[in-house]
Amino acid sequence: RKSRQSGFTLVELGIVLALIGIGLFFAISKMQETGDASRAQNVANDISTTVNNIQRFYSTVNEFPSTFSQSDLINNKVVPQKWVGTTPAVGTTPATTTIVGPFGGAVTITRVATLTSEASIKIENVPSRICSEMGRLMADGYRTITVETTEVKAVNGSLDIGALGTSCSSAGTVSMTFRFQKA
Repeated sequence: RKSRQSGFTLVELGIVLALIGIGLFFAISKMQETGDASRAQNVANDISTTVNNIQRFYSTVNEFPSTFSQSDLINNKVVPQKWVGTTPAVGTTPATTTIVGPFGGAVTITRVATLTSEASIKIENVPSRICSEMGRLMADGYRTITVETTEVKAVNGSLDIGALGTSCSSAGTVSMTFRFQKA
């Protein structure tokens, strides 16, 4: 009499492992998308809070200053505490406190030269995968939005989704600039 072995063949095991792998790939992708959307929302909230704080801090003057002092912005808690970084002392150079953006790049706040009642906040090193979501989240509250050098939302215009997508995918990280008016 022949005995028949029971169990799975290598082909059957391979198919099961492939299906599990595909399922894990989609689950991880979905988790990353959810994490990216959450991070974009958090950064958008931080930028909006910073802009509101700038408007409040300069509410007693008719125009924004020609330059924004990082120490004023830090000492008066205009920027989120998590954006404040310290560069350690090196040799005779003392330690400095600077504004470091949510993605590790610089944050630059400047007055629009020709419009003293408008300013902009530039965030560097924004990951491309988060850029489009941030643009969509921020479209309503800002005069213009620029990604790198491309204006994706013009003054009093609507967000150009095509230009946003193209500009955001131009590199691994991009800079985004949000222009706003004095409140």
